[in-house]
Amino acid sequence: MEEILNNNYISILFDEQNKILEVSAKPESTKLTDDELKETNLLVVDFIKKLQPKYYIANNKNFENVYSVDIQQWVITIFVTAFIEVGIKKTAQIKPQEFIASLSFEQVVDDAKEMYQLPFETKYFDNTEDAIHWFLN
Repeated sequence: MEEILNNNYISILFDEQNKILEVSAKPESTKLTDDELKETNLLVVDFIKKLQPKYYIANNKNFENVYSVDIQQWVITIFVTAFIEVGIKKTAQIKPQEFIASLSFEQVVDDAKEMYQLPFETKYFDNTEDAIHWFLN
């Protein structure tokens, strides 16, 4: 995987051959304000549209924020729209280690499934290796 971006809050890796985009939250992401969270997510969506991955890993193992309902809905809308636009086949969610953040994260994914007829599969994993194996097999 090639590193595409590495800032205080996230890192983005891309495997050109297998068309896998991995976005990892860093521990500093817990300090994001709602506006910074939106800005960071819009940056990720820009990379999704530019790189046209077929598989997407949201590695939120280090993410400890709890989304407000408004932010959850906004995140769902921008990501699902981008995933559909580029033809994502599968998304893998690496769950946060912190229990409450994990529940919030799962709520976002569950809400997306309820709001949209998702044309891609989504599964939860404990690590990226298992997610990549699922993508490629």
